Amino acid sequence: MNFKYGLFNSYFKHYKHKENMVTFSKNLGLSLCKGEKFAFQILISCDEDFCCKLGNSMDISYKGLINSLRFSVKDNSYLKNIKLSFLGYVEDDNKNLLSDPILNNKTLLINKNEYQSIWVEGFVPNDSNISNTTLEIDIYESKDYLKEKILSSIKVNIEILNISIPKISESDFFLDLWQHPSNWARMYDVEYFSDDHWFIIENNLKELASSGAKVITLIVSDYSWAGQGCYKEFKNPSNLFELNIVNVYKGNDNHIYCDFTNLDKYLKLCFKYGIDAEIDIFGIIGNWDNFSFGNPLKDYKDPIRISYYDENEKAYSYIDCKDDLKEYLTQLFNHLYKLNIFDKVRIISDEPNNSDLFKEWVNFIDKCALNKNIKFKCAIHNQEFYEKFNENIQDISLNTYEIINNITSIKDLGDKLSSKNGKATWYSCCFPKKLNTFLESPLLESRLIPWFTYYINFHGFLRWAYAIWPSNPFKEVSYKYPNWTAGDMFFVYPGKNMKPISSVRWENLKFGIQDYMILKIMEQKGLNSDYIRNQLGSLLGNKEDMKCLENRQIDFNYSLDGENYINLRNNLIKSLNKL
Repeated sequence: MNFKYGLFNSYFKHYKHKENMVTFSKNLGLSLCKGEKFAFQILISCDEDFCCKLGNSMDISYKGLINSLRFSVKDNSYLKNIKLSFLGYVEDDNKNLLSDPILNNKTLLINKNEYQSIWVEGFVPNDSNISNTTLEIDIYESKDYLKEKILSSIKVNIEILNISIPKISESDFFLDLWQHPSNWARMYDVEYFSDDHWFIIENNLKELASSGAKVITLIVSDYSWAGQGCYKEFKNPSNLFELNIVNVYKGNDNHIYCDFTNLDKYLKLCFKYGIDAEIDIFGIIGNWDNFSFGNPLKDYKDPIRISYYDENEKAYSYIDCKDDLKEYLTQLFNHLYKLNIFDKVRIISDEPNNSDLFKEWVNFIDKCALNKNIKFKCAIHNQEFYEKFNENIQDISLNTYEIINNITSIKDLGDKLSSKNGKATWYSCCFPKKLNTFLESPLLESRLIPWFTYYINFHGFLRWAYAIWPSNPFKEVSYKYPNWTAGDMFFVYPGKNMKPISSVRWENLKFGIQDYMILKIMEQKGLNSDYIRNQLGSLLGNKEDMKCLENRQIDFNYSLDGENYINLRNNLIKSLNKL
């Protein structure tokens, strides 16, 4: 059989049936730091059907003892945690079939003349004492009952640079990815906050922590985002409603009472995995869809929806008056205060746009908190709101559009928030198209997010969803198109074992965070930060040339050649060693 392969970097995106646009090469070299996780890809094809196996797998396909190729990594004491995985393929909004999920299965039937990508990842130990090594992968061929023989060997040369980075969990990159635990339960059809649900939650928090994520999402009302309008979507119908993590009931004395068991358990799990820098309270200010989804409160304009069980009536209802709402919020704040974590708490509003109403709601929440020094945080894409309220909010996250709109003064905002121990982050969502993490986005853009963060002197990056899944994300990722773009909703996929399946977008974001850590280390070791940012500007573009366009789109000319960024990074490291 005629076997073909090519080697590609981690930010290569494979479009099925478009291989004629790809240049194949059997040569690949990597320059890595000590302590760095890395990956590359092998794109393979054959002119006959064959069963492909990874590692020690000796599985068989339904076609029996046909041609078999097995990829086996040679022992290398200088590299750790070498792992081979098949990439899965999903459709984007334009029906392109492209690689994204990193699958768990170790055997795959590959049809003749079909191309398949293999993801190879590993880790350089911090105590490495060599400057070069070679990662070798042998490809064994067999058929029927014949003994395996080596068909070919892949060799990747690795240069190990004289700089060491800590674990990604120790990074000061402020990653804020919102969690949607109700959606996770529905994906597996398990009862909310049952043992199975907690197993799912813990697995997702563990994976989230692998990115160094800093922020806990606590959703303390029902339907705060009104299910992202899912009740109006009939193509690929999906339930995106989030429920209150607090169990609320009204006692025989007609007062509101709370059971914080689930909230406490969620906090404990987050702390266990090091997600503990900040606790964001969702659902009590600036809730969505007041007009189309309604508001149970008769005397308060913010549509805060809190269901409770009425012990007198033996029925469920919703808090419908400001007095009961205040009673609920006061208990919530008192509980968080008693846990001795109130300094980490932020009341977050997602994309507020009415400054007068927002001020009214802030005043009400302050009263409910009984002088406990409540801190507020906003994700903003409204310029007027940003201009009016940036003095009154502890932490701000600006949409990419607003970043570009304020690009000449953006560093001042970061410095101002730092001076009062606040955080300045930026976020992408369903817009803009550029510098995003959609399936259709150049995969390099996932890695560039931390680079851009460093460039604008911000603390980190926010995204509205670590994982909120449509009904079947492997079969149909596209949802609410064209308003949303496939991939907007999640970084990881739901695995059959109730554990998340990573994606190439997710891993490249983490590689970008490693790059950010390296840039920060170079600062600490003496390289001038302005000098570093000037170097980055040669690839990310001059700030003065960045523009806002219609429909919340942006334009700036950043390089999409990944080698340029890797070379710049490595040249900076080598210049540091000369200081």
